[in-house]
Amino acid sequence: DDLEVKIKDLREKEDLFELPSTHFPEIGETRIEIEQLTILWNFKRDVDKVYEGWKKILWKDVNTNDLEDQNKRLRKKLREKGGAYPAIKGWEVYKHVDKSMA
Repeated sequence: DDLEVKIKDLREKEDLFELPSTHFPEIGETRIEIEQLTILWNFKRDVDKVYEGWKKILWKDVNTNDLEDQNKRLRKKLREKGGAYPAIKGWEVYKHVDKSMA
């Protein structure tokens, strides 16, 4: 990506002028957060699709037990994501998704 190209260019210039190499620990941390946010937003999109599909079910075809089981599985997946990436539990999108499934 563009940022990687800029970092590589900067490092080459540092080497050229025999300067100490600059480290950017924030870039790695930010990349991790972006990956986690992407996972979380994709999950939110999937949950929204499921709930939108439920709105199209005719009353006579509603199986509340099935819908409740689906919702429990979704909540379990959300909690698994929170367990795998503890930082996301503090993000508003996580809280919003969790609240929407309550």
